Amino acid sequence: MSKINVPFAILSLATSVLLWASVYNDRNDKPTQKVFSASLTAKGLNEKLVVTRIPDSVSLQLSGYTRDFRAVSQLAPTAIVDLERATVGEKDYPIVTFPASIREFLGGEVTMAKIKIDKLVTKRVDVVAKPVGALRPGFQQEPIDTFPRWVYVTGPSELVEKVISVQVKVNLSSVNQSPSEVELDPRPVDVGDRTVPNIMLSDTESTSPYRFNDVNNEMKIRTTVKFSPVVLTAPKK
Repeated sequence: MSKINVPFAILSLATSVLLWASVYNDRNDKPTQKVFSASLTAKGLNEKLVVTRIPDSVSLQLSGYTRDFRAVSQLAPTAIVDLERATVGEKDYPIVTFPASIREFLGGEVTMAKIKIDKLVTKRVDVVAKPVGALRPGFQQEPIDTFPRWVYVTGPSELVEKVISVQVKVNLSSVNQSPSEVELDPRPVDVGDRTVPNIMLSDTESTSPYRFNDVNNEMKIRTTVKFSPVVLTAPKK
């Protein structure tokens, strides 16, 4: 009886398995399409403009074979949009995808992202103290003083145009002495007394960098409330 060549048998078995796997993959490696999501980042925008609407990500329609998408699935596709030549308004801008290896699966099509751009403007408005509540009986309120008396508001022109003043609410029912000073949080308001969002406040015209949807107003308005006793006069006879 002849002896079995074990190493040769193992090599033959491994070759057969690899050949079977290759044939199996070739039969199942068919042309297909798949959608991948890529996070979107903007760059190059003029400092006098601001992005007011941009998607967090874009969808990439890739065309290829099953084996190609196995490799793409291991990646984390990203996209960049260059806004160096952007203009005011809502438009579609072409994006560039990374890593570059996935671009061959886009089929020559240019992926677009709809982005809205506005002018970044600043204007000066008055600070208005709005009294709420009431003083203790027998006292009358004098005009409320604020410091500063006006501030600068910065933001997209579409929103800044709506701001008519910066308002602070003074609760008179908590005032126990005259004069009484308190620091309050201001809010930019429109003609309907509604808060205008995404507005940056400053007491100087030169402000820190503005970022839409990331406005952090740490500014406080100091108010001074004075009141005096109500003097009753006897009616003349």
